[in-house]
Amino acid sequence: MKRVFQRLLAAALTVGMCFSMAACSTSDEEASQSPSSAPSASSSASATPGTSGEIVTGPEKYKDADELEISVAMWNWTTDLADGEDAIRDKIYDDFKIKFKFYGVTWDDYKQKAQMWAATNDLPDITAVDVAFTDTFDSWVEDGIVAQIPDDLSAYPTLEQSLSYPEAQKYKKDGHFYSIPRPNYKTPDVGILDPGIMIRKDWMEKVGVTKLPENTEEFIDLLKKFQTEDPDGNGKDDTIGLSAYDISWLSVLNLSTEPGAVNGYSWIDDKENPGQWIPAFLSKDFLPAMQELRKYFDAGVVSPDIAIFKDEMGRDKFKNSQAGAYAHSNDTAGFHNMQEDFKKLMTDTDFEDIVAWLPPFKHYTDDCYYYKSASLYWSETYLKAGMDENKMDRILGLMDYLLSDEGWEAYSFGFEGEDFTRDSDGNIVINDKIYNKDGSEAKSLAEKYPMTAICGLTNWSSYHMQENPIFKPETKNLVNTLLEWGEENGAKAYPTHQADVDSMDYPSKAKATATANFAKDLNTLMTAPDLEAAVVQLQEDYLRNGYEDIIKEVNEIADQKGLK
Repeated sequence: MKRVFQRLLAAALTVGMCFSMAACSTSDEEASQSPSSAPSASSSASATPGTSGEIVTGPEKYKDADELEISVAMWNWTTDLADGEDAIRDKIYDDFKIKFKFYGVTWDDYKQKAQMWAATNDLPDITAVDVAFTDTFDSWVEDGIVAQIPDDLSAYPTLEQSLSYPEAQKYKKDGHFYSIPRPNYKTPDVGILDPGIMIRKDWMEKVGVTKLPENTEEFIDLLKKFQTEDPDGNGKDDTIGLSAYDISWLSVLNLSTEPGAVNGYSWIDDKENPGQWIPAFLSKDFLPAMQELRKYFDAGVVSPDIAIFKDEMGRDKFKNSQAGAYAHSNDTAGFHNMQEDFKKLMTDTDFEDIVAWLPPFKHYTDDCYYYKSASLYWSETYLKAGMDENKMDRILGLMDYLLSDEGWEAYSFGFEGEDFTRDSDGNIVINDKIYNKDGSEAKSLAEKYPMTAICGLTNWSSYHMQENPIFKPETKNLVNTLLEWGEENGAKAYPTHQADVDSMDYPSKAKATATANFAKDLNTLMTAPDLEAAVVQLQEDYLRNGYEDIIKEVNEIADQKGLK
């Protein structure tokens, strides 16, 4: 998990709402997944009304405020950020009349340091860490180490909206927020983007296929054509059907059989014993999923060396026109990176004419479309208990502004005229080269202005992926097309509460290693002489090696936390 979100700091990246795997018609529960319109109100934050009666937010609210020092612990924010030139840092200080005191932490020591500071009552005013749904969180609240977030957040409208989704409510304890969960995306439906399959649209046309496959048989037939009908036109027998970043990513094809077995073994509701959590390898749909996936291997349309892929080997096969389809990520960053690669090889071709995305196939039991559920949020921001109303308001005001498009734009791209220009539509165009004040060329905006990372206090970079100027319109169009398809076809996230269960503490958690073995398991099952016997053996081995106790413990704790 840590590695995934380290990448998120540099590029937009694995988000869903909590749906039950039931009929495709919209239920009352599904209808409730939009932000609530009536947030609770008990402890009230102070709002600043403008002359028109509207709420004043952002820098305007604090233009006449006294300066406050605010201590902060945030991944890779080191103590030297307080020194040296950084015009963005200075702008933040001036806009909000604050000055940061940096508690230096890294990705390797952040959690250990947070727990040490909490034990000595020395948490900074702001702490970024991921301890929700753990005993650490419970003790921090019960011992009065972290502050309760005001119930009435109407003075901070963007923050209020971010916390209004049903998934955010699970971060509450006794009806109140004691942390601010950090969103990956603005809305839950973006989970449909990752993982996914890209396909060579131009190759489809060359082999005479006019519509995207809608089931396994049609897809395998197309992949065979990619291998036998010379779609790259070089007169050689040198193309394969399907590649992937590694063998685990091929499991995106399990969305039509067992969505809980995509890129690992999710904890899912047991269809044969509703209300009980089980790992997906024990699902009644796991064997059908493996049988369906095995069809691709038996048909010979998967890259034969996929079991040994590492680094960019699988990706290179697609970008170098050696494979007709590629399983990895269909989010904005995934499309953008692939577009950049294709642009180098096919300079005169529009990316949208080359690559399309393959929608998931309907589930074999209920004709619904599913995508892998991930968390709308990952990690949290905690505020130290005991701070006065003034400091609490300043911090919440800053976080509200950082979540807004205006705040993100104000601090993420440097200064207009110096670091970027605007096109005729007002969109930001970042300069090809970034120069420091002394005239030397900077490697990046982040080198010139380290505090362009400020929005990480409140959200991951994927939160603004569709507004980010580094992504081209063609890339955003592909993503929007996929999102529109998901809405039109009622695609649903599955399984529910996965991130919550993964985050829970339980005595045997160290033995819950099945997902770490997922790629190895897939390779074993895809090559086993007797697939059904191999699945039974896999299930028995996991149960014998601790999963009976693990399942019991997970269900006991999930029941205590109300995760159903």
